[in-house]
Amino acid sequence: MKSGLSISPLLAVEAALAKASFELPPTSKLIKFPVPELRRFAAREAIFSQGEPAGEVFQIAQGAVMVLRELSGGRRQILDIAGPGRFIGLTRGAAHDCSAVALRDAAVDCHDRRRAHDAFHGVDFTAAMFDEIHRLRDLATSLGRKTAIERLAGFFLATIGGETEAEEPVELMLPVSRQEIADHLGMVIETVCRNFSLLKRQGLIRVEGKYGLTLLDPAALRQIVRGVALPDRLAG
Repeated sequence: MKSGLSISPLLAVEAALAKASFELPPTSKLIKFPVPELRRFAAREAIFSQGEPAGEVFQIAQGAVMVLRELSGGRRQILDIAGPGRFIGLTRGAAHDCSAVALRDAAVDCHDRRRAHDAFHGVDFTAAMFDEIHRLRDLATSLGRKTAIERLAGFFLATIGGETEAEEPVELMLPVSRQEIADHLGMVIETVCRNFSLLKRQGLIRVEGKYGLTLLDPAALRQIVRGVALPDRLAG
């Protein structure tokens, strides 16, 4: 029989670990995900302009941003009104095919476009592109087939979150003027104002100042968007 104390396997491993020296690999060999640069923009300041090099992708951290395309003769089409969490500046070409302007004071995370896929781990960035396609399809349908009042009701609901099923009144501050709503929905400002008045007379909205708005009956507005006529409330 052997004499002396025996060392358990666990103690032997702990002893070996205590003597070992560990070194991290050189910094250049570590996987790096770039940290976005946070930039701040004053109300009505351009974030990027149509025709500029598209070297970055932007994610709104604070505020609201209008995305628009300039047309000939001083005309424009407002393509999107984006809030916190939304990505803008998604384009397939080397230059921006639209412009983005802060509607109110905004803070935006700016990602290097070449590293964007790595920065977002290929998940959020892909989801953002699918969301963009979905919104543009909705806009195309609205401009091509929906009536003026359906477009306006849909805009109000999109402002509070298009997926919401709110039943109670919802208060909000519109991020854009009546003229900008017209430019977004493909209408003239007179049509926008007329339909504001119609929805107000029928008790579906309450207008408070230039930008304040209360959706008094979100369920009825959803019915309008779906093309369900409400003759008892919208006659005249």
